Formats: sequence, C-alpha cells, structure tokens
Amino acid sequence: MMAKKKKAAKKKTAAKRERKKVIIPDAEEARREYNAIEKLLTRDTERMWKAMGAVVRLAGRTEVGRSLLREAGRAAGAVIAETGMFGVGRGGDAVEVTSEWLKVLAAVGCEYEIGKAGRDEVEVFVLECPAGLSAEDGREVCDAGMSADCELVRRLGGELIIGDTIATGADCCHLVVRTA
Repeated sequence: MMAKKKKAAKKKTAAKRERKKVIIPDAEEARREYNAIEKLLTRDTERMWKAMGAVVRLAGRTEVGRSLLREAGRAAGAVIAETGMFGVGRGGDAVEVTSEWLKVLAAVGCEYEIGKAGRDEVEVFVLECPAGLSAEDGREVCDAGMSADCELVRRLGGELIIGDTIATGADCCHLVVRTA
C-alpha cells in the first residue's frame, strides 16, 4: 500500500514539473517572444505617435490633463529604459546617452539633426514634432508631452534640456542632452 502511495506521489511531482516547464518558458523563448512584440510595437509606433498627438493636445488643455500627461510620460520613459525597449541601454557620456535616446526617436519616425556634440553636452534639433504639436499648442503642452523623453534620458544617465520648440513657434525643437 505504501509503495503505491509513493509511486502516485512521484507521478504527481513529475506531472507538476512537466506543467512548470510548459508554463515557464526558457530565457531564449522569452526573448524571442519579447522581440516579436517589440517588432510589432516598432512597426506601429509612428502611427501611434500621430494618434497620441491628438491625445496630448486634448489633455494638454487643462492642468489636470497636463499632470496626467506628465505622470504617464514619466512612467513610459521608465518602462522603456528599464526594459531596454528599442535596444536602449545606459550611456556614459552625453554622446552615448544621446545615441541611446535617439534609438527611440528613430523608432517613432522622428527626423532630427545633431548640432554641437561633446562629452558633456550634445545638441539635437528635432525637425518635426513626433506628436504633431504646433505653435497653437504652446510650451506647457509640449513640456508635459516631453516628460517621457526627459525621464528616459535621466534613466539613461543624462538630463534633457528643452529649449525653443515647435510648440513655442520655433522652426524646430532645440534639445540638449547633458551629463554631469
């Protein structure tokens, strides 16, 4: 009788182990799944950003909306940095941090040019707002919308300084990445 119980217990344990193997994929399989999801996100990101522009403009009309945009933006920047989404990783100097951040801008179809570049500071000129903001939207809406970029750059090891922007009437957005 005891032998039968032991055999049944061993079978039960073996079955549990087998289920765990199915439920918990190995690291390589998890990476493949993550890459497939990231590829889908990247493909649709530019289209999503254009739609986000409408959300940013609408939410940006009120202080409550801008506050929500800032919080959501900080969370998005944190998620991108912490998960390594778009292949980003922490940089050492301003050139490395900027290079990592530009991976995200490129993924959303953002056109930009690099100005002066040095170890401590890199100028970036964004030629068209990825969210489609214009001078009608104003600085407060732009700053709230840029919170994701500011948080991302901070987590990558730098600080993003927002100068003149398209939303303030400039021809392009003047951004500076600095490291200490």
